Amino acid sequence: MIFPTEFGELMLEREYTWEKPGVKTPLIVQIDKPRRLEPDGPFFCCWRSTPTLLDLDPISHVSYACGEDSLQAQILVLDLIKAHLQFAIKKTGDRIYWLTPEMDLIHCHDMSARIAVAGILIASRDYLRLDAMPAELRRDVEATMDWAQRLMAQDKSSDQKPAKVKKAENVKGPSARQLD
Repeated sequence: MIFPTEFGELMLEREYTWEKPGVKTPLIVQIDKPRRLEPDGPFFCCWRSTPTLLDLDPISHVSYACGEDSLQAQILVLDLIKAHLQFAIKKTGDRIYWLTPEMDLIHCHDMSARIAVAGILIASRDYLRLDAMPAELRRDVEATMDWAQRLMAQDKSSDQKPAKVKKAENVKGPSARQLD
């Protein structure tokens, strides 16, 4: 089996803040587009970070995950990145966060991973064989893509006030736990 040694076509990128005592450094994490290195082989998805979180190969600074299909490879690489970020936090005692210090890795990664997977589904729409999926799985994948489309369509920089949503009469608001 052939293994990837080089980063492929950039697909996703996120910038974290790595806060060391007295210094804040941008930490860029990049994921490439899944690909096969052999015609009938598994899919590989590579990732890298700057500065590097990888102690695997000081020359390439690239790691990968592989899966039976492109989506599994992407999900596994997200899990691998999370593990490396958590290890870096534990090893150094530094803070790594996204957007604001309140969105530390532990609290934001699961939601951001869901958003990333939804984005990956949309980006992979041409590669997914929805018609070959069982109906229940296809319905869930399509619902996730629709949710992501709506989420990505929101213009967070807009000055427009969001439209008020009329609540159904018997529907309560979010619980205290959901608000947390």
